Amino acid sequence: MKAMCLSVAVSVLLALHTLSVCGQSSDYSLNVLGPIENWKSDGDGTVDNSRYNGINNNGVATFFYQSSPSTGVIWQNGSLSYVSSSPVRPVGISDNSIIAGNQGGAPYAASSAVGSQNLITTDPYSFGSVATGISANGSLVSGYSWRHSSQMLPVPIVWNLNSSTYTTLSLSYPYVQGQANSVNNSGVSVGFAYQNGGSPQIATMWNSDGGMSDLGMGNGSWATAVNNKGDIIGHSASGAFLLNGDGLVSLNNILGNSYYALSLNDSDQVVGWSHDSGAASDQHQNTGWLYDDGATINLNTVIPTGTGLWIDQAEAINNNGQILAIADDGHNNDYELLLTPVPEPTTLTLVLCGIGLFLPRLRKR
Repeated sequence: MKAMCLSVAVSVLLALHTLSVCGQSSDYSLNVLGPIENWKSDGDGTVDNSRYNGINNNGVATFFYQSSPSTGVIWQNGSLSYVSSSPVRPVGISDNSIIAGNQGGAPYAASSAVGSQNLITTDPYSFGSVATGISANGSLVSGYSWRHSSQMLPVPIVWNLNSSTYTTLSLSYPYVQGQANSVNNSGVSVGFAYQNGGSPQIATMWNSDGGMSDLGMGNGSWATAVNNKGDIIGHSASGAFLLNGDGLVSLNNILGNSYYALSLNDSDQVVGWSHDSGAASDQHQNTGWLYDDGATINLNTVIPTGTGLWIDQAEAINNNGQILAIADDGHNNDYELLLTPVPEPTTLTLVLCGIGLFLPRLRKR
């Protein structure tokens, strides 16, 4: 019966690029983009919060590819290409395909064409700087710069690629150090600030003029990302959070006992990961998840079965709902994945499938 259904509806299914068969489907299609460095480098099963990837709203992705030498690559329409002739650790990609990252201990921002000139030409304090993100329109890069030769006293920075200038974001006493983790198209930045000595740390927002605001999430908190509506995600002592027009939304879920939000789009879909310290050694301790319209989803339940991969961490999401994630194969190998939402079956597809199932019964008569 299923064969008959497929024979009748195959042209419609191919046109839709779905995985549906008579109404049964995966929620996401899956592309394995390539191998990456083992991200559990500390040996205790916990996860490095640093992200070396990004995806723009055109579905172009960048990540740190494990090869010889390991370097940043761009994935577009099934093809991989190098970001630069020298290794780059990418942290984001804009809609006009400006890659932000770090190269040779310095912040980097350039077009996706190999050999393009680095647009970040200024190290504010001459002691080193780090890029952490890029705005969707490709004009602003967030990060921080060191004010001391021993890489102490970091201060939050936003570079303007259009004017080749930078802004040192303000810090309100007693907070004297900080880091900007994300910046949106309007120049609003988020990150964290802390007192001399590194404690306590608080989640922070800076307006487009660089003025600092405490987000009120308490000591030990940080903000991870801000979208173009000004909504913010981050982490506090209570777990992962979303701050939007509805106020404070807890992103804690049943998938573990530690929760981290890493990326959000302009529809307030959020991705991240959770860690279950009580999981047995032969079980998955880390799980990638999606928060969407009040529900938290284990991404391993909405991808095609039989891949042999487990999504440990969801790292980036664009406005089309495409997700970059890290998965392991159970043999200490990690891979970068692209998850793309699969459209719901159309009425025509379901009708054709129903006809395909009904025709054999008519023939038997």
